[in-house]
Amino acid sequence: MEKSTRRIIPTGDDHVLPVWVNFILDNFLLTFLILAEGYLLGTLMTIGWVGDIESPSQWGVFHGIGVVLFFCAGATAAGIALRSSIAAISYFKRRQWGFAMFNMLGLVAFSAVEIWASLSERSTHLMPTPADTALLHVLGFPTNAPISPTIVMVALLLPFATIYYGFSQQIHAQMNVSIQPEKKEQPEDKVLSPVLPGDSDVSIHNNNIIPNRKRARIEGISTSTASARNRPLRAVK
Repeated sequence: MEKSTRRIIPTGDDHVLPVWVNFILDNFLLTFLILAEGYLLGTLMTIGWVGDIESPSQWGVFHGIGVVLFFCAGATAAGIALRSSIAAISYFKRRQWGFAMFNMLGLVAFSAVEIWASLSERSTHLMPTPADTALLHVLGFPTNAPISPTIVMVALLLPFATIYYGFSQQIHAQMNVSIQPEKKEQPEDKVLSPVLPGDSDVSIHNNNIIPNRKRARIEGISTSTASARNRPLRAVK
């Protein structure tokens, strides 16, 4: 039975980042990214569902179940956005434009909702920094604007991390290539060459190659058997 072997093709970043950094990033830190995005989206979905998100005792059983489901759905949406990011870049590389644009459209939609959720939540407790005030003054905006440059940067951080994870994953991902094992060559003494017409040393009987010295014996047995079948029966007195 032939068995396939797997070979890992190294990529360029293997010489830059240690293996343990990639392991922690892909298996642990990525989970926190999904949870953080799920928290933002869940918070957005609870607006108008409960009076005060900080007072769980006032929710009631029905609305409390809804809050839990909203946060779970937010984490699910964040995971789908991350998957769409990886799929979109992969389809672009393979020039499958339809699937690529569909996944990119979903990624942009999820990112836009997440950016709005971050802006909506942070604008409630806006505390402009001196840097925000100076930049707003230079740009000609009022310094008491409901949205500051810092909030915008923070709102863009997580969606951009999701988008660029798809690009970085295409470089970092190590491809497993299935390699067919080489077939073992048969020993020369066991390799049967084809029988050509006119060969005097071998002949074929019942799809088997046999030496001619055994052919006479086989034909003799076949002749005697046929003669016995054709012989008339004599009555026994």
